Amino acid sequence: MLITKLLNVFSHLFDSKSEHYFIVEELDNGIETTEAKIENESRKITLNKQEALVSLADLKRPFVPINNLVLALSTKNATTIQSSINLRRANNDEPIGEESLDSMVFKSFWEFLNRYRAFAANKMGISDSEIVLANIEIVDIELDRYKVFNPLGFKGKNLTLTLRGTFVPRDILRVMERVRGWSNNLVVMEGLSIVSKALPNTKDYVIYPQTKTTSVFSLGEENMHHKDFPWGTSFIVENIAKNLSVDYDVSEAILKRYVVDGFSKKVNRIVEASIRESLEGLAKVLPHNLRGGDYHFRLNVGQINSVSFRNWLESKDYNIDIRDTNPHKNYDATLVYLTQNYSLPHYQFLNQLLKRRSKWLITNL
Repeated sequence: MLITKLLNVFSHLFDSKSEHYFIVEELDNGIETTEAKIENESRKITLNKQEALVSLADLKRPFVPINNLVLALSTKNATTIQSSINLRRANNDEPIGEESLDSMVFKSFWEFLNRYRAFAANKMGISDSEIVLANIEIVDIELDRYKVFNPLGFKGKNLTLTLRGTFVPRDILRVMERVRGWSNNLVVMEGLSIVSKALPNTKDYVIYPQTKTTSVFSLGEENMHHKDFPWGTSFIVENIAKNLSVDYDVSEAILKRYVVDGFSKKVNRIVEASIRESLEGLAKVLPHNLRGGDYHFRLNVGQINSVSFRNWLESKDYNIDIRDTNPHKNYDATLVYLTQNYSLPHYQFLNQLLKRRSKWLITNL
C-alpha cells in the first residue's frame, strides 16, 4: 500500500507524452526483464534497466510507474493464435444491425475456441481442464474482401473477423494475478508468435532458434506455432569450442568478438566453418516442407541476424538508445514487444461486444 501511494505521488515527474514499459521475456534458458520508455513525438526508444532471473516467481515490481506490462511467455506457457473466421450472411441485402453483428461476433468467438482450444492444450502438454483463455481481441475486419472498421449499417454477403487469442495453463493465472496491479495495462502473449507476425515482408514460416531449442511459426490466414525442434544456438558455441579446442565460455567470447570485430583470416575461416556446420545440423532436423518453403530465418546469436527488426525500426526514423553493459545482446524481440499496437481504437465497438461475450470464459474455460 505504501509503495502504491509513493508511486502515485511521484508519477507526475514522468512525461505524459512518453510511455513506460516493463517487458518480461520467458526464454528457454531463464527470464529476462527490461524497463523501457517510448517518447512518441521524438520517436525515441530507450531501453534502461535489464535483469536476468531464474523463473517468473522471481519477478519484482518496478519502482517507476508503468503504462504497459508485457508478459512474453514461452511456447510451453502460452499459445497465441491469429486467425480469420469467415461468416456468411443469409440476409446479405439488409444492412448489418447491432443485434446481427453481436450474434456474428459471438459465433466467431465460439468457432475460434472450437478450432484451437484442443490444439493449444496439446501443444502445451496440459489437459483441457487446465487451459485458460488469457485474452482475445478482434484485430481486422473485412466485408466482402473490403476492409472496414465497423460493419454496422453496411450490406454484404461475407464478413471476415480476424481474432487474436492467447491460451495459457491455469498455473500462469497466479503470475497474472500477482502482476496485474503493477501497470495500467497487462498484456499476456506467446512471445515468439508476436515476433513472427511483426517481421517485415511476410513469409510462409519464421524459424527462430533460441539457446537450446528452435521454434517454427507458420504465417498466413493462421499465424500460429508450428513445432519446436531440439537444436539451439548453443550448438554453434559448442562447435567452435570443439574446432578450436577451447572451453564453452571462451568459445562464446570468441563468437561475440567475431560478430563485432573479427579475427585474423585464419581464425575467421574456422569460426565461419563452425557456424555453417552447426546450421547444417538445424537443416537436418527441420521437416522437408520447411526446407523448400519461403521463410524468414531469425537467428539470435549475438547480433547475427538474417532479419533485424532494430534495423527496420531505424529505417523508419526511430532513435534507439540501449543502455546496457552487454553490447552483444540482441534486442530484436524486446523491440517488437515495445512497438506492438496494444490498443485498437478503430475496432473498439466490436471488441466491446467480444469482451461482453467472452468475459465469463476468460478465466473459466
